[in-house]
Amino acid sequence: ATTTTTATTAAAGAASTSTHATLPTRPVVTVSNGRVFRANTGKRAKETCAIMAWTRNQAIVLAAHYHEGSVCINYPYDGRNVSVPRSAGDSRMSLTAEDGVFKDVSLTYALRHPLMRNNTFAPGGSTNGTINGAFWYEVYGTPTDWEYYYEGILAVQVNAAPTRWPPAASLPSMWQQHRDSMVAFVDRVNGAGIRGRVVDVTTGEPLVGAEVYVVGSTAITRTQPPHGDYFRLLTPRQAPYEVVIAHPRYATSVRMAAKVDGARFATLADAR
Repeated sequence: ATTTTTATTAAAGAASTSTHATLPTRPVVTVSNGRVFRANTGKRAKETCAIMAWTRNQAIVLAAHYHEGSVCINYPYDGRNVSVPRSAGDSRMSLTAEDGVFKDVSLTYALRHPLMRNNTFAPGGSTNGTINGAFWYEVYGTPTDWEYYYEGILAVQVNAAPTRWPPAASLPSMWQQHRDSMVAFVDRVNGAGIRGRVVDVTTGEPLVGAEVYVVGSTAITRTQPPHGDYFRLLTPRQAPYEVVIAHPRYATSVRMAAKVDGARFATLADAR
């Protein structure tokens, strides 16, 4: 993979006289009846608030939540996103801007599972044991939807066993069934995507909390301590991705064109 830098504006201090280049308007996600992602944390369980706070302080690129009751993977959105047109393929689907990446990481797991890869439990909506959450059944306020939209995490739900509360005696066989899938899923963070650092143009010090936005996406990735680095999984394609990087304390932003046409990360030049 190769990268090229285009129309780059140096990230200077707030007193800079450079022309401002702000982040593009982020697409709005609205769901029916407003049940998703309420800001009033007083209505959330303490455990829910704790895991949300913990998630915000981690540099998470890819995540899997384990569940029982079926053998499949469902990926966002789980709740109906009424701000975008219904899928042409099926009106029940509620797809993200990263649908191609979600399908790819889901199949990375499912195709290595001896039972999951042959699961066609929802004809017309499932592929080798993977399915859009809303197509399967609508549910609002799921951790996978929240982690993707607000934290930029590619999170899926792995339904690991056909019955709820599987007996302890079944755990060794479940481990054998899921082991290769888990290893491949974790390794996918080294797959196609972009990575880089954001630093101060004057001092060269890394900037933590800079927002990395891929134009056309709804998710924002933030740079992490201590190196001010970021990682973002993307689908390989011929056309370059337009990447915009900004920081709330800086007046200008950086725009880059990232060519992601291989199976590994494209490393972008330091954004300054």
